[in-house]
Amino acid sequence: MTICTHVTKYTGALTYFPKTNLSPFSYYWGIDVASITYGTATLSSSNGAIVDTGTTLIYIPTSAYNKFLTASGGKTDSYTGLASWTVKPTGTVAFKFGSTSYTLTPAQYLVPEAQYGPWGLPTGKYYSWISYVRWLIQSGAEKHTKPIVSFRAVILA
Repeated sequence: MTICTHVTKYTGALTYFPKTNLSPFSYYWGIDVASITYGTATLSSSNGAIVDTGTTLIYIPTSAYNKFLTASGGKTDSYTGLASWTVKPTGTVAFKFGSTSYTLTPAQYLVPEAQYGPWGLPTGKYYSWISYVRWLIQSGAEKHTKPIVSFRAVILA
């Protein structure tokens, strides 16, 4: 496979990861995920990921999502279905691929308040781009032995 890059579109070095052999991720642009953490709390380990630049949310396994809410003091908003907080979270979320970790600050994993209007989000709370794979649960896709994780391109950039 030939990979072309446009050097004016990024800074720093690019890191490459092999395509996973783990099903069902291997049918897509799938890679292996060593771990997902919030601060010092491990949310998940040894999963696969589908790198999907067209996905707005970062989907993580349901069990990891529940641990994320517990560790950060959040809950799922009943109106939007998004992770939400009444007090802005301060912890970082890290995704580790191989031996390389990519850390997101709250400014990177929270929906900017200036975007609440266009997204139709009520004010008075903080909302996250991190969600769980409810659409996969409904379709029965979580019957696979490994939960599906989908990442926005920002994590890999």
